[in-house]
Amino acid sequence: MDETEKGLHECMEQLIWDFLDIHGFINSRKSEVTLLAALTILLVGHKQIQMKDIASAFNVSNSTVTDYVDYLESRDYVRRVRSEKDRREVYIQLTDKGRDWIQRSQNITWDYLDERLSLLTADERQQFVTLMCKFMNIAERPGRLEPAKE
Repeated sequence: MDETEKGLHECMEQLIWDFLDIHGFINSRKSEVTLLAALTILLVGHKQIQMKDIASAFNVSNSTVTDYVDYLESRDYVRRVRSEKDRREVYIQLTDKGRDWIQRSQNITWDYLDERLSLLTADERQQFVTLMCKFMNIAERPGRLEPAKE
């Protein structure tokens, strides 16, 4: 690993730790939910999803997912909803409280990013966005970022 790669690795590691800290997952700060529960809320907020999809996404057992969904349901972040087409299928949906949690988390994240980006000049910010989009294989579009088409 050359010095550039080592520096990037250290910066990315610090970014991850900062992200976990601002959301209350480390440094003895109590978070509303655990990290896996938070990721579950975000996943459920992204699309209609079943328990088996959550287990697959996190590579955990169905019983682990059941425990987390039970936990989130007992705190009114999600609810189980049976499919109208096939009553055997159960989907997990966000409640209003779950949507509010996502909105608060996004606000915390955007505030953090605004604070960090304010350290850069306008040209440096544009260069940073351009490079991050290239690095993440995302095409820049005014007001919107989308996966790059191959």
